[in-house]
Amino acid sequence: MHFTLFSRTENLAESKELLNKIISKFPAGEIIDWGGEAYWKIEGVFESCAELKVRISEQECKDILKKICDIWTRYEHLSKEFLASETVEGGCTFFDKRIVMVIVRLGEI
Repeated sequence: MHFTLFSRTENLAESKELLNKIISKFPAGEIIDWGGEAYWKIEGVFESCAELKVRISEQECKDILKKICDIWTRYEHLSKEFLASETVEGGCTFFDKRIVMVIVRLGEI
């Protein structure tokens, strides 16, 4: 699984800590890659990403995603990618107010 988090945090370390809180909601797996940087499009926002090697069904994933945010978008042409963003029409509620957007992509590593 691939996770990308955009967050309003003080620094990259805090953003990665928040991403780790998201990942910890999923079954234990092996984190095989971490990355991150200041997001160039929005000042004060950091982008963190991680690859997690874990076996999980699509339904299990959907159930866990509901614990992260109440509204997720799944694009038809990207059937294994889920996106939650504060810009969704009508707004959404994340478990942490510092989250701007989360992208979760299912798949084998």
